[in-house]
Amino acid sequence: MAVIQTAIAYRKYVPPHDPEPVEILILGELIVRKNGADVPDLSPALAETLTLLAARRRPVLARELRSAHSLQPSQDSFDHYITRLKNRFGLPIVTAGPRGGTTYQLDPALCRADAVAFVRGVDAGEDIDDLLQLWRGPAAAGVLRSAEVKDALARLVQRICELPDADLAALAELPRFAALFPDDQTLDRVRPSGPRSMPRLLVVEDSPEMMAEICDRLTSYRLTPKTSIEEWRKFRDDKAHLGLIQGALVDLSLAAKGDDRKGLEIVRYLQEHTEVPTALVTANRMESSEYRQAERMEEFRLVDIVNKQSPDWYNELEATAELLVGRGVAERRRRMETWLNAAYRKVRRETHDAAPGSVAARRRRQCGRDYMIALGLARLDDVDVAQTAVDQFCATWRTSD
Repeated sequence: MAVIQTAIAYRKYVPPHDPEPVEILILGELIVRKNGADVPDLSPALAETLTLLAARRRPVLARELRSAHSLQPSQDSFDHYITRLKNRFGLPIVTAGPRGGTTYQLDPALCRADAVAFVRGVDAGEDIDDLLQLWRGPAAAGVLRSAEVKDALARLVQRICELPDADLAALAELPRFAALFPDDQTLDRVRPSGPRSMPRLLVVEDSPEMMAEICDRLTSYRLTPKTSIEEWRKFRDDKAHLGLIQGALVDLSLAAKGDDRKGLEIVRYLQEHTEVPTALVTANRMESSEYRQAERMEEFRLVDIVNKQSPDWYNELEATAELLVGRGVAERRRRMETWLNAAYRKVRRETHDAAPGSVAARRRRQCGRDYMIALGLARLDDVDVAQTAVDQFCATWRTSD
């Protein structure tokens, strides 16, 4: 009995003479350009098939593409999609291998895809802004189902995380790029701003062991560590650096031995020249006095003082970090009260010796009335309304003669 075998031949793409490379842009809305002109709109099934293929730079098994396809097509349906892309639209797709082990690949000599350029650029360590620029918008469906693109994106984010502050601030494309993925937690670590961005805290601490522990604890923040007053001064003199900071944790003493209190230089500067919420970290026993702490907090506009001698001080540190930059109502009210108390204290001290009935005495009384109104709003009113009132109070009494 004769056995008849049917051979199924897979035709490889045969390019025309001296062709114009096809350009496929999928790091944004899908765009296919051939011979300088946009290819007419593809059907959703064909568009997704092409997107899955263009996000890879290697031959891909048919079953791998099919399993990633939202329609979960049969092999025959998928073969039909590939045939239409090749024959009707003339796209350079190379088909190889026996049925059951068929692979597809866009001919790299005849096709350029921005996803492939992105993966290769990350591998080669190309300029970060150039790589971010390849993402023109939210990626076409299926791109982030490519392990190659996802891995490259994760490696690029890690590279951005490791940049010095000045280089991070210089990334012109980063804000636009991060905004393309508003709900992607992978990018939260590098978002310059917005509700999902990780706040950046300045941490000034001279002990390497304690600094390491703080960095291990405060993993929900992007930390800028400084280990000496000299490091702080260099950092302070570059306004681009300082502009990235959203809160500061400053050790009172920055000397290995003794109590130099150089941390006060830092908190004073932040109070006088910035709007950065600040907390003091200290093991000084005098700072444990409730009265002395209140004085310190008003004098230097401190949101909190953390006592290193507390057995639970690392947990206190975490709570204080949230007071500095948290977006909750309680944290915002705490910062508003801090600003009010510091501004009111300044006026009280300036008018301490004012003679009864003098201009200075009237100024003190008016400031006290305004303070009580603003304080009531900060504690009880809508936080946005309260914030406006607090800002107005501080602006008025900082500049008032």
